[in-house]
Amino acid sequence: MGKLRSVWLRWREAAAQYGPRRASVYTFRLLVARRATRLANRLLPARVECPCCGWKGHRFHDYLEPGYVLPGVICPSCESHPRHRALYLWLKVSSDVLDRAGVALMFAPERSLADLWSTASRLQRIKVDIDIARDVDLVADIRALPFADGSVDLVWCHHVLEHVEDDRAAIRSLAAVLKRGVGELIVSVPTVRGARTREFGAPDPLQTGHWRVYGDDFIDRLRECGLLAREIGFKFSKRQVEMHVLFDEPVFQCVRA
Repeated sequence: MGKLRSVWLRWREAAAQYGPRRASVYTFRLLVARRATRLANRLLPARVECPCCGWKGHRFHDYLEPGYVLPGVICPSCESHPRHRALYLWLKVSSDVLDRAGVALMFAPERSLADLWSTASRLQRIKVDIDIARDVDLVADIRALPFADGSVDLVWCHHVLEHVEDDRAAIRSLAAVLKRGVGELIVSVPTVRGARTREFGAPDPLQTGHWRVYGDDFIDRLRECGLLAREIGFKFSKRQVEMHVLFDEPVFQCVRA
């Protein structure tokens, strides 16, 4: 009964956005893809592994939307995506973020990283989202944050800005709350390497409601809005990329200019 209800809710949500016909096709494709993945994981040897939760299997679930498909990227256990797995590995092995102290704002907090963040005992983490239905500590608009200027030590913001109409206002708001010299924003957005940012003019329902798709010029947008930004150079082996299914998506560390 729980699975049937989940399917019904998914169909109803899709129907509200795309219409009943497209939602029905989408739901059918999703059910078939999930069943095929479960069968493959039951019958075939394990070849992928999620570092976030330890799940192992033959393949991850497809990320399937009415407008596009990313095959074999979602962990069946914790629902991590490639960006979550890359950030998990970086946080655990290559950064000092978990050892920091102070106030941390976590926008659209990722469930797959929750256990890892719980080890950051010196950080006062405040989970923020604009959706009151999410499990967060604060409902707030990222473009007008209710925090004093220079009061935050860390901001964690991934795959959020593409959902904001005026993303420059959001970036300026994030920059304003950072403590000068020590406060840091760690941010990423869906990016097409070798291209420039393309604005849609409205949320595109076939692109998960995104206002835009970013290009290599995203770092210029960060700098225009008062941040000194640099791309984190993840150093993953070929084996890690294949085993954890990681994508080449830029992540930026930023401080207030």
